[in-house]
Formats: sequence, C-alpha cells, structure tokens
Amino acid sequence: MKRTRLCILLIAALVIPGTIAWSAPEDRSKDQSATIARYLDTDTYLDINNLLCFIYNDGNFAYDNTNFLGKTDGLYFPRGTQKTVVYAAGLWVGAMVNGETRVTVAEYGSEYAPGNMESWQPLPDGPDYKVYKINRGDNEVTNPDYANWPVDQGAPVDEFGDPKLYGDQMCWSVFNDADPSQHNIDAGNTSPLGLEIQQTSFAYGSPGTLGQVIFMKFLIINEGGNTLDDTYISLWCDPDVGDAGDDLVGCDTVLSLGYCYNESGGDAIYGTAVPAVGFDFLQGPIIPGDPTDSAIFMGEWIYGYKNMPMTSFNKYINGTDPHSPIESYNYMKGDSISGAPLVDPFGNITTFMHPGDPVAGTGWLDVAADDRRFMMSTGPFDMMPGDTQEIVAAIAVGQGSNRLESITNLKEHDQIIQMVYDNFFDIPSAPVGFEAYGRGLDGAIDLVWTSDMENYYQDYLDPLDQFFVFEGYNIYQGESESGPWHKIATFDMDAAELMQSFYNVAGEYVIDCTGEPPNEECDSVPRPWDFQAIYNWVINPVSGLPELRVVQVGSESGIANYLYLDEDMVMGGPIINDNPYHFAVTYYMVNIEDVRPEDSVFAGINFLGFNAATLETPIEALTVIPESSPVVEYTDTADHIAGNSDGIVVIEYLDMEQTVPGSYEVNFNPDGTWNLERDFVTLLFNQSNQSGGYDYEIVDGIMVRVIGPEPGIAPPANDYGGGVIETYSAFGPVDPPDNVFWSMNSTGDWFISSDIGGSTDQARARFNWRGLIGVESWEIRFTETGSEYYDWLTDEKWPNRAPFEVWHYEGDSPTPDRRDFFFIIDDDASGGWSWGDRVYIAETEYPAEPLPQNAMDAGYVWPDDFHLGRVVFNDFSGSLNHPDYGTIARFNSTVPNSVEDIFTFEVPEVPYCGNINLDNEINVADAIYLLNYIFLEGPQPSTFESADVNCDSIINLTDAVYIIVYIFQGGNTPCDPDGDGFPEC
Repeated sequence: MKRTRLCILLIAALVIPGTIAWSAPEDRSKDQSATIARYLDTDTYLDINNLLCFIYNDGNFAYDNTNFLGKTDGLYFPRGTQKTVVYAAGLWVGAMVNGETRVTVAEYGSEYAPGNMESWQPLPDGPDYKVYKINRGDNEVTNPDYANWPVDQGAPVDEFGDPKLYGDQMCWSVFNDADPSQHNIDAGNTSPLGLEIQQTSFAYGSPGTLGQVIFMKFLIINEGGNTLDDTYISLWCDPDVGDAGDDLVGCDTVLSLGYCYNESGGDAIYGTAVPAVGFDFLQGPIIPGDPTDSAIFMGEWIYGYKNMPMTSFNKYINGTDPHSPIESYNYMKGDSISGAPLVDPFGNITTFMHPGDPVAGTGWLDVAADDRRFMMSTGPFDMMPGDTQEIVAAIAVGQGSNRLESITNLKEHDQIIQMVYDNFFDIPSAPVGFEAYGRGLDGAIDLVWTSDMENYYQDYLDPLDQFFVFEGYNIYQGESESGPWHKIATFDMDAAELMQSFYNVAGEYVIDCTGEPPNEECDSVPRPWDFQAIYNWVINPVSGLPELRVVQVGSESGIANYLYLDEDMVMGGPIINDNPYHFAVTYYMVNIEDVRPEDSVFAGINFLGFNAATLETPIEALTVIPESSPVVEYTDTADHIAGNSDGIVVIEYLDMEQTVPGSYEVNFNPDGTWNLERDFVTLLFNQSNQSGGYDYEIVDGIMVRVIGPEPGIAPPANDYGGGVIETYSAFGPVDPPDNVFWSMNSTGDWFISSDIGGSTDQARARFNWRGLIGVESWEIRFTETGSEYYDWLTDEKWPNRAPFEVWHYEGDSPTPDRRDFFFIIDDDASGGWSWGDRVYIAETEYPAEPLPQNAMDAGYVWPDDFHLGRVVFNDFSGSLNHPDYGTIARFNSTVPNSVEDIFTFEVPEVPYCGNINLDNEINVADAIYLLNYIFLEGPQPSTFESADVNCDSIINLTDAVYIIVYIFQGGNTPCDPDGDGFPEC
C-alpha cells in the first residue's frame, strides 16, 4: 500500500549512506572502534512487524549509532514507540590460526568493513556495498534496491534470477574482516581471520509469534587462505530491556536460547508488563557426524553431518567487558574471563551461565540486576580455506503481563520459531498486491482500496493442512502514524459471495452450489460459507495454556472497496480540515481446511501459531489531510459525446503524483466491454466491469468507473421523468412527463408500484422479474375499448375487458412494433382487473379478437415471452375509478452502453510542492506569492500542501524564507525539510 500525498516532488533526492566516523556514546562507558571513515549504511532497518531492528553492513545490528531515530538503542518494541529492548548487538568470530588466537568483534563499533573479498584481500569499499532492503510485492519500478539487486556481491536470487525474498521484508549486505587497520577494538585487535560474511535478515508481517521475531542468516566464507582451528561464532548482545540498569540474563540449553529479562519490581520504561528478549541459534555450524546423522545447510538436508547447538553462554556487566582477544575467546569457549573453567554454585563445571528456570525459581539464576551483556556461542569447528558455514539465528520478544510471563511467552515463541525454521520457512504469509488511497475532502475523508487479492488463495494442504482464501478487509484509524491502531470497520464476504469465491478459486476442493438447480450434494455437505467470528488457538499468558479466542470479527456485510468518513472515529467529533489523520487498510484470509460447521467457528490445526486460522496483511500507515480547496476535484464526470446510453463515467483521482495530463476516452466494443485511451494510446483493454463500485483497475493514478445501468426499468430521472412515467392524461400530453413510480400522477389520483412497496431499487427491479428486459419500452394506454386478457393462474380468458391496451416499442423506435396481450393476478378477488392487481405482459402479438379462450392457444412461449411484470396500479384518491381514458403510462428500460457511446475527459496538470503560483517553477515569484497571501490577503495557494513547503502544518513567513534559502543557498527541497530524500507532506 502507499501513502497518498497531494504534492509532487520537483526533485527526487538520491540518498546514499554517508561516510560516517564512529564515536562512542557520551552517556555510556562502552568501547569503541577506530575512527576510520567507511561507507556505513546506518539508516536501514526492518520494520514490517511489531519490531523495528536496525541492520548495518558491518556485522552490527539492533544498534543506531547515529541516533537516526533519536536514540542509540537499535531494537524497538513495540514498533511505533520509543521503547527498546536491545541497545546493540553484533556477530563475533574467534579461532586459532597457527596457534595464534584471533578474534573479530562487532559491538559498539566493528572490525568488519563493508564489501566482498577477492584473492584473500578486501575489495575497495564503496557505496554499492550498502544494505539492500526489499519487501513482498516490490518490483524494479517501485524499489531501487530491487532493481539494483547486488547479484554480483552474492545476494540470493530465485529460479528466475529475481531477488529471492525471505519473509515479507528482507535486508541483505556483505562485509569482511580482511582489512588489518579495522582491527583495533581491544576485545579483538588481532590479525584478520580472512572471512567474508553475507548477512540476510528478514521478518514476517504476520500476527502472533511471527510478528515478534527477526530472522538472520550469516553465510560465512573463509576467503583468507588461513586454516581456522577451533572456530567459535558468537552472537553478542547488549540488551537494555527498557531501563538499562535492572536487567538479568539467562539461557535455555534445550532451546539454544539466550535471553534477557527484568528484575522484580517493574521497569521504569515498560512498567510491570515488561517484555523479555532472546536470541536463538536455529541452525549452528555443520560438523562431521555418523552416517545416520543429518544437518541442514543452505536450505537442504545433508547426511553424515550434524548442526551444532549453542555450546556456551556467558555474561558480564558494563565495565567488565573483555579487553583482549584472549579474554573474548575465553568467553566464547564458555570459560571465565581468565580462562579458568566456569563453575556453577553447585560446584559443577559448565559452559553455560544461568541455565536455571526463573519462572519456576530453580537452578542457577542471575542475581544483582545491572546493565548486562551476554555472548551465546557455538563451536568449536574447523574451517579450511574456501570452506563455508551457514548460521541461522532469530531475535524474539516475549510479552506477558509481568516479567516471568514474558519469559514463558518468549520460550513459547521460540518453539514456534524453530518449527518455522524446520519447515524451511515455507509457511503461509498474507501476500501483498493491493493498494489503498486516501483523499482529503472538505470536512471529510474517503478511502479507496483495490480488489486485486479478492480471488487469491494459498494451498498448504500438504504438509500444513491449510487452505487460505480471501475473507475480508479491516479498516483501522491510528492515533498517530505509528499507532496505536483502532479497528473502525470490517467488510467481509457474505455467504453468497464467499461460496462463489471458493468455487471460482478452489473448485477442485469444494462443491459448486451456484447453479440452478443446485448440486444435490449441497444440501447434505456442511459448508463454511458464513464466517463471522474466526477463532484460533492462542497461549493464555496467565495460565500458559492454549485457549480458543476470537482473532477476526466480521458481520457478513459484503465486500466493499470504499469508505467515506466525516467523523473522527477515534477522538470523536467531526473531521477537521488541515489536520492529519492516519488510516490503514488490511485484508485477511481464512483457513477453510478445518471448520466446525455446526457453529461456523474455525479451529486451527496447530495451536502453536504458524498454522494460523487467519492471515492478515501488516498495517501500513496512510496519512490523509482534509482540505477545503483541493488542487483538483477528486471526483469528476466524463462528457458523453456520442451515443444515448444511460451510462456514466466517473473519474476518481487517487494518486496525484501518478496522474498523466492528457485527453482520455472511454469507448466500447461490440460485446459490451470497454477500453480506456489516453491521447490515442490504449491503457485498458476489454474491461467488463460496469458495476459502479470501487473495484476497477487503476492507471495513471486514477480509477475510471464506467457505470452501465442494470437491465430493467430505468430509475426516476428526477421529479419529472424516468423509467415509469405518465406521458398523457385525459387533458392531453403531460409535459414534462410525470414520474409515477411510487409518486402521484399529474392529477394526484394514482401511482404505480411493483408488487412490493416503496421506490427502492429493489422494488423497481421486481418489474424485470425474469431478468429478460432488454432495450425496449411499453405503453399502457387507457382506452374506451380496452383489451381482452387472461388469468395468470389458470391461463383462462376473463369474461370482462380490461380498460387498457399494452403496446411494445423496440429499442429507441418512436413507433410501436406490436400490441401485446397480458395476464393479471386477481389479488383482490374482484373477478377481473382492478386497482392493486398484478399485471404480467407477454411479448406476443395481440391476436385478432376474440382471443382464444385459453392463453396457450394464443401462441406465447414460456418463460421467454415474459419480460415486464408485477405492475400494480394503485388508487390514491379512493374513487375506485380506473385512470381516465386517454391516460398513457410508459415503462422505459435502461439503455446500456454500446459501441455507439463515447465518453471523454481531460486530466489537468497538478501543482507540486513549492510551485505555489502554478508557473511550473520554484522561484522568487512563489515566495512573493506567499507573502502577498499572508500579509496582503492575496489569492489563496492552489493547495495547502504546495505552500506548506517546510511541512510544519502552518503557512507563514518561514515558508517564504524556506523557498528563498532553497533557491539561493541550496537549502533542502520543498517537502523534504529533513533533507533525507523522503517527502513529508
């Protein structure tokens, strides 16, 4: 989805990660690397789920050394807040080279440098060795990183040569430790190991467990020509769960999990509901094993090997960091900092500190909370020159109502994470592919979203026993651009829509119950058509037990792609112009493979969570600012320059940045489909949608809604005219014709209805009772001679005559092509036609009188000869007299769009930020225009956004100064006050 902005950038800023020199945090006594300048990418992060995690291109992660988001901590939870659980983390590697201890570290600085190695040497550093970030749904147009995917650096590709995406969002970079000048952090400070490391970090935008985890793959290649003996790989972490000074750490040797949690008494940042954060070795290095052993390597099972688990866990506090490679290597091995064996309080030699259970209060537990560091390591193993090892790890956050429940939740997450990994990450994930748009109106906002995914499904019947189909949309409003979010509407499929969707996209798995007559199996097979509340198994954070809870709530409202709001659904009150409002549109799917039909409740196959009952796309903020004078009318109607259909063409301007000025035309094909052209170039071919909804394709930033009338009797055009009209009275022509559908005739005596009351579309549709009305019309003429007619129920001719005749007109012909005979249902049992009786007209020539006694002998064909029916004349005056002779009631059908119809419209130029006077330049004249508006009541700027060039939500003198600084001193581009290349208004 995209954020809609009303301003168009004049200049697109190209952002290249700057040349940054590391500097130690002033408020923390933490070691720092050298100040050598490198091309460090310091502003890239994963942010697809509940976590926001910085990813650097030098072995550091979960660290924001440049305060890009306002603080140095680098792992935020929950995303959208300033709360963090990790200050910094990095990859450490230690080994013995010819008897010499060598260690490469990444902590608050790094001994790695961006880039590949070649011939045992690092390649020259450069801006191409950045962190590349792609998302599900990206392509070469929407994401430059996707277009410039660094295959030559080793970035993964799929079988088609396209970027291979893990999860829903992924970062990739490559770095090495081959530059000796980088090795000057005292915890390392050795000769290089000669390693090239390719890091793949990814996350899923899913609810539940996967919404609270970051996955990392490290492909470690020995490019340096050294034999690395007794190699250890460590995940080093400086966890700060909220406040830094009250942390404790521990490990779970069964789960290969190292974690940090809070001491009792609550946290200054999180309060009592303080989370726990953990790192997990999902896949350790491979080592030779027995022939029956197996290991995962590069996404495949290999035999005769096994993966090493976490083999040591160590901790220290701020100020007791290792200050030599020997001390670091001792920690990696699981020894004490001096190299002496680690001994637990029970006198046992171990390599794991604090493997006890804090929840149960058993075993060796951490005490005396402080500002902790921990290192979890795996090894030893050997690497020959050219060898490759792959490490897969995860960072997860557990959240309970208190510190211990958070540990329980973290470990439950960890089990799920391991299963996801064991399934090679082949799990259901809500796909992207639809867009949402917001438009700021005068005191209102409307949202439009595309229908691309409404026929999407995912088949995971083997091995996960899941089959996901689209179910509905959720609409959220946020208190800010990052939340918290409140669901304000749900549009979900009703039973008929879902039944048809199932059959359309998954016909081999379900029964077609849409035909006439329906498949006889339909009455005997339980069908999950009517999802409303969708349930799934979740872990109760108090009891630690699974329980069935509602995870989606629908109402079978039917699918919509549009929402109009004139009320603030979060704060209450009306929508206020010039205030930003934040929305998100998601869609969700339901797993139909395991349904309890007796109560329409779904129960997931696997309560642990990745076999979900429902999948929902992640929330992406859509910020909309209502305004009284938008740059263009957001909705326009095309000119009908040829043809006489009742159709209309409505243009919806959705993305002003994408509009292309030009002359547009909608024309029609003989089969009724339509095409859209711009300046004689066809943009859309053979489009069939004429429903009038908001589920049309979008091109050039606009949605062209070609609306064709439904076949049947036309609706009232206004108070005088339409589909059911009085054209003549006893006094002569009624000019203009008088609408008499549920409306009084010209003398106020009578009106016409269908067999159900009211003037609704549903009531009018009853006239087209067989769905056979084409482009045709009828006149019911009240005459002194009248007509013979038939009983609908018996086909027998009535003994009396009706006081009217029925004449049929084909197309738009001014003269009738025949006289029709007709039937009535004697609803009042009066013995023939009278007020209130239903009239049915046969599309059959009225025979010469006398008509046959039985209608079957008159030559009509059932049911094809019955178009217009259920016509009821109603006596309002109470006179009991039929309409006067000379009265004519006419029934006009709708006229669909045809090959003769042509609609045209023009798309205008749109002003961009800073171009306030619409001269297509940003110059001093724009500043003068602003000053004239502010101080001399001059003309209003074309849009609020084009004049608010510094994006502070105020139009004042500073905007004029901003333009002058931009022109003469090279200041930041309008709409980009931070100079970060991202437009903000």
